[in-house]
Amino acid sequence: MRTLLIDNYDSYTYNLFHLLGEVNGVEPLVVRNDEASWGDLVASEQFDNVVISPGPGRPERARDVGISLAALDQSGIPVLGVCLGHQALAHVYGGKIDYARELFHGRLSAVQHEQEGLFEGLPQPFMAVRYHSLVVSEVPEQLRVIARSRGGVVMGLEHRERPLWGVQFHPESVCTEDGLQLIENFRKLSLARIERSTPVPRHASAAAVAPQPGAQIAVHHLRLGEWCEPELVFEQRYGDREHAVWLDSARAEPGLARFSFIAAPDGPLGQIVTADSAAQSVRVERSDGSVAEQKASIFDYCASELERLSAEGPKLPFGFIGGFAGYLGYELGGECGATLTHSSPLPDAGLLFCDRVIAFDHHERRVHLLALADPAGAEAAELWLKSTTEALRELGGQSAAPVPPPSVAPAALFTIREDRPAYLERIAESRRLIHEGESYEVCLTTELTSPTPIDPLPTYRRL
Repeated sequence: MRTLLIDNYDSYTYNLFHLLGEVNGVEPLVVRNDEASWGDLVASEQFDNVVISPGPGRPERARDVGISLAALDQSGIPVLGVCLGHQALAHVYGGKIDYARELFHGRLSAVQHEQEGLFEGLPQPFMAVRYHSLVVSEVPEQLRVIARSRGGVVMGLEHRERPLWGVQFHPESVCTEDGLQLIENFRKLSLARIERSTPVPRHASAAAVAPQPGAQIAVHHLRLGEWCEPELVFEQRYGDREHAVWLDSARAEPGLARFSFIAAPDGPLGQIVTADSAAQSVRVERSDGSVAEQKASIFDYCASELERLSAEGPKLPFGFIGGFAGYLGYELGGECGATLTHSSPLPDAGLLFCDRVIAFDHHERRVHLLALADPAGAEAAELWLKSTTEALRELGGQSAAPVPPPSVAPAALFTIREDRPAYLERIAESRRLIHEGESYEVCLTTELTSPTPIDPLPTYRRL
């Protein structure tokens, strides 16, 4: 079964993408709400059903929902609207959308339902995550309510004659109970209503960087019998290094962050990659000292390299066996459809292709060594495993030295980007946007700067 997923420019769209892919066995085709006309999509593609994503804004504003309205009005195949898509369903058939008496963002709510159709087999009630400032306040004749919150807010709608449904909550949220079952029910309802279910071939766009023939990459692995503290290992082995990664488990408790990783681009496959989004360029420094710059998106470059350097390793209790690690800056939003409003003095992305990894299992108190290598680098990988094993054995049973107390800098050395009145104005504007349904969450920050030099590693250890 193939789903058309209409993206209303929402951060939850790809949560829906993965959920639909899991249920259908085929990845949905994602189309942004202003990317194509509904007529063109119908003429050029065949779909079994449609899902309309959540999103900011109001369904009455065409620019906020785009082709979602046409899908609900003209589609002859099943359609499920989520959050904004649910409100759009009500709007298309004459319903009224109003401000909620109580804003609900990132909160669980009990949903009571009719126990059939879209909600067949779900507990009564079940808990769902809600993110909305607007609600369906008047339901048109063509639709019927199939779910409500305990407070009476409409949580589910169904068209009386056509295969159209809407849910105000987020079935794709990790905290929503039985979201997978709801999507499976939508699939069953779709199968019951359609006469043809022919998957559509994926239309892959041409990559900016053509992948090279894949190299034969092996994962050389060794599990140590001794335990070493990650903090000590990083301090002693990598503390003076310019390029290394420490993925430090904050809470090594059952069910939480069980593993820590220390990794570096130390072998023949290692790379140091930086990106300039505005120039659409990527700079690559390899372990042999060569430096190259090419016109490409950082996303296309990484995809090409991961295809070229794909590796299958031994069965391990963790997923990270090496590869790219680092940071992606906000400025990369310009490569994802957003408008660039800020230029950073730092690279827009900084990634290390780490072909040497030390993994720490905090639960079993075990250390794993991993080295990625092609056939030409196999000997170097084995030598690294041996030398690192010897070095870590010397550190076994030791603890990292205490961090020296910080020198106290005068408060006058720090300057704040906005004064108090300006910052309060921005808070008020953020709250207004949330109330209007333009966002469910605003990350509003300011910046305090100081010219005082600091050493990052002791500062991190102290924090």
